Amino acid sequence: MRFHSKIEFYFTVYFFPTHEPLINPMNYRFPLHDVSIKLITKKKEIKHPLYEYQTFRVSPNEIQVELEGMGSLLIKNGNQIEVFIDHNLPKFHMELSLQHMGLVGILHQRKLLNFHASAVAWNGMGIMICGDSGVGKSSLTAAFCEHEARFVSDDVTVIQFKEEKPYIQPLEKYMALRMGTIEQINPTSTASGMHPITGKYLFEYPSQSELVPLSHVLWITPNDGNEFEFTSLGGVEKFSMLRGEICEWEILKGMPETEVEFMRQLLLISQMIPITQVKRNKASGIKEFFNAVLEYMELESLR
Repeated sequence: MRFHSKIEFYFTVYFFPTHEPLINPMNYRFPLHDVSIKLITKKKEIKHPLYEYQTFRVSPNEIQVELEGMGSLLIKNGNQIEVFIDHNLPKFHMELSLQHMGLVGILHQRKLLNFHASAVAWNGMGIMICGDSGVGKSSLTAAFCEHEARFVSDDVTVIQFKEEKPYIQPLEKYMALRMGTIEQINPTSTASGMHPITGKYLFEYPSQSELVPLSHVLWITPNDGNEFEFTSLGGVEKFSMLRGEICEWEILKGMPETEVEFMRQLLLISQMIPITQVKRNKASGIKEFFNAVLEYMELESLR
């Protein structure tokens, strides 16, 4: 799988500990194809932001992100990112920032609802997997992909509405897995490298190329007990849970029109899509966890 994006800056991004370039600047791994990324030598600032929060300065069409000791991003108009880099910055640090804040900023400006979540296409269903960092979103996603599901997204999941119905938009993005996960699921594909910052190994699974209907949301939370618990959420609980999973929710205070649109979309999802809280036993292995989820989803698909 290759990744193409319009590139206007000229530095090498590194993934491997050996500092060998994984990709060259003309084949940069940004998940969206129609975004112009430009390196600037003089930092720009938003003069009259509607909202300032920690390292953010936000107006409806511009988001400035200060990256302490690294540089800054200026995200503009839903299709441009200007990158200012501290001269001492290892290039893979900025790549991480582009992959998250650059992507999320662009999606917010396009009014595309996005969640801190992973997603798969399974039996014609789009399943979005939410939960805090470390609860097993990527592990569960990889386990699904090892059992004939198609990969849709990892870490950031985008929802696009068509005729007022939610669909998951695939992102061309690798899946990042920890060694503990790899040892348990024994992936059929080979890692393309290890990220030197996160220590995670990078995999590319067969991916979904078309929009897939959002059919179910799984919200993973830890459980101190010995069992897996599955609980269907009600309307208010759904809305609250989804709101808490939106990427970088705080910056929407400087984007009032986007915030209103996201609230409307959250309400639609809450009314239409089943959401299940999955309480995972902390001591459970990935295969045990996946088998419990798979059994539940198979029963749900028969309803």
